[in-house]
Amino acid sequence: MKLLRSVMTVVILLASAACAFAQQPTCQLKKAPEFSGFRLGMTLPEVKGKLADSSMFDSKISEGNKVGTLAVRVSGAELKDEYAEGIDDIHLSFVDNRLAVIRATYYSGAGNWLGAKDFFKQLSEKLGLPEPSSSNTTGSRGSEKYKIACTEFNVTLAYSFGVSPGVTIADSLAQEMVNERVEKESEGKAKKITISPGHTRRPLSPFQPL
Repeated sequence: MKLLRSVMTVVILLASAACAFAQQPTCQLKKAPEFSGFRLGMTLPEVKGKLADSSMFDSKISEGNKVGTLAVRVSGAELKDEYAEGIDDIHLSFVDNRLAVIRATYYSGAGNWLGAKDFFKQLSEKLGLPEPSSSNTTGSRGSEKYKIACTEFNVTLAYSFGVSPGVTIADSLAQEMVNERVEKESEGKAKKITISPGHTRRPLSPFQPL
């Protein structure tokens, strides 16, 4: 049961990050932005290197599973000072021991943001993302999201009144691979698919939450 929860935690994070991007304009960025020292594709040792104290890191990682996913939560207090400013916590998901999802939450009031539009503007500039517009922002006043779908990754900035703002950066290829593995596992035919720089990427179909 614990193993199933471990698998589903990562699957839900990946699926949530990918959901609804089919209708978003595709950006021209070739590389996912770095966030507070973290970038997609990092190894576990590289991630540990961003922590001021990594002694508890290994014990907090979820158990491995047949679809090759791991997850861990890192509090802002655990980060090195240069990466910790304004950060409440960061949830990290790995596929084949490579970082596939970065989901960070700021402390409420951490920045000098004057509402959702200002938060989106400042963070998109910081991350090097296309300018927010009506085509990549959704939601009603007080609970809004800015979403960008790029060739190999997607980014969501979320801002809700009274709730800590958040940033999610996810590997789209890892999402596809996990979906394939979960499907095969449900058929009793789980198999290992290795992420590598030379992997040929198929055209993606819209993701559906699991």
